[in-house]
Amino acid sequence: MKFEYAKVTYPPSEAFPRGASSFRPTINIAIRHGNRRLRVFALLDTGAEFCLLPRWMGEQLGIAITGGKKTTFKGAAGGTQIAYFHNIIFEIGGWDHRCRAGFIYEAEEELPFALLGTIGFFDSYKATFNVQKNEIRLDKIN
Repeated sequence: MKFEYAKVTYPPSEAFPRGASSFRPTINIAIRHGNRRLRVFALLDTGAEFCLLPRWMGEQLGIAITGGKKTTFKGAAGGTQIAYFHNIIFEIGGWDHRCRAGFIYEAEEELPFALLGTIGFFDSYKATFNVQKNEIRLDKIN
């Protein structure tokens, strides 16, 4: 299945007086838990170990977040974060994908999207990134 990169624009700053833009490997998916379903954007993050979602997504799905299995890990900036893992279903391009995902509970800043990482996503999908063609290709391997 194929997806397009999402274009992100940045306002002018000292470093980039005219502003800047980039393409981010973000895809539109749905998350299901029980009888609730939520459409969200997800960043394909090859540097993330786990599939992680912000607390607000879990709350909208009716999940008792702190009732999940607690894990503490270090984020990219080196700070410690806490996530509670629950079994959920991602709907990706018409495929249902069962995953154990962590809901980040105590973050300084809430993520605006889900992160799809190695354990739970890239261990089940082959991803081909082609920025020049504005294309992300996903093939299911499991």
